[in-house]
Amino acid sequence: LDSGPIRVRLNSIDTPERDQPWGLEAQTALAGRLNGKRVELEPVTQDHYDRLVALVFLDGENINAWMVQRGDAWAYRDFIEDPSYCAWEAVARASRLGLWSLPPGSHVAPWEWRAAGRGSTAAFTDYSSETAVGCAAAMHRRPGVPARP
Repeated sequence: LDSGPIRVRLNSIDTPERDQPWGLEAQTALAGRLNGKRVELEPVTQDHYDRLVALVFLDGENINAWMVQRGDAWAYRDFIEDPSYCAWEAVARASRLGLWSLPPGSHVAPWEWRAAGRGSTAAFTDYSSETAVGCAAAMHRRPGVPARP
């Protein structure tokens, strides 16, 4: 912004963490795509870390969608507002793009990876054969996470 840099969380998606398989590849893809270019933001909300949660557009292209379509990000089921993200993820999975090209057992959702890092002993969910319909059905349904209006 003209007032200085801000932290932005990309709405509806979740990328692998840096220490997670495909984390560095996802970070590199986004940095390479944006590489100091001017983007447009469509604000959605502000999260509890004071980050702006937004859709990011580069020359009219939805970068949030681009990340999921390439297999560099997951449709973030807790916060998806457009089920198209589930369809894009399903296509990337079926096409074995990005993180979906990793061997079976490597497809750990970032939200589960972070929970394990905080000491959660819950088993990882196997998303390797999830469909777009299953993803959309899971929107806003994780226990303890309220649906956004």
